[in-house]
Amino acid sequence: FDRTRRLLSLKRRVCKDLKATIVVPSKHLHRTVKQSRMFPRAEVRHVPYGVDTAIFRPQRDQARRCLGVDDTRPVLMIAAQGLDDPRKGMGFALTALSKIDVPGLLVLVAGGGEESVLADPLHRHEVRWLGFVDTPADLARAFAASDLLLFTSLAENFPCVVMESMS
Repeated sequence: FDRTRRLLSLKRRVCKDLKATIVVPSKHLHRTVKQSRMFPRAEVRHVPYGVDTAIFRPQRDQARRCLGVDDTRPVLMIAAQGLDDPRKGMGFALTALSKIDVPGLLVLVAGGGEESVLADPLHRHEVRWLGFVDTPADLARAFAASDLLLFTSLAENFPCVVMESMS
């Protein structure tokens, strides 16, 4: 039995007088929540995600030494929570990388998911698999050692990876 309508009605009755503050990280979500009839009395605030610039900061020489990367070598980084998630656009990354002809290019790949989604097509470049990077300091080090981030995600609420990389 489909109880969707009944459950939605119940939720609206329970939430109609709820005086809450809902905090959202993007303008899109702010508009969505404001238009929703679920929380008619709620205050909605937009507070963007931030980047800890004490951790995510330029430290190229130190980062490259730590990762054992030559100072003159070009480094490109790919980072995604799930490398095998189609929404992350790895197909676009592979297409781009197949057309890049930069001598000595090192590709750093950070993320979870199945590595094999990228393994074969990257054979023309040296690849260093970092796996899932679970500490901000390690992720910041990889970003700092890189010259370029290749970001191919098809949809993001707020791409922290881009902001952290730029920082």
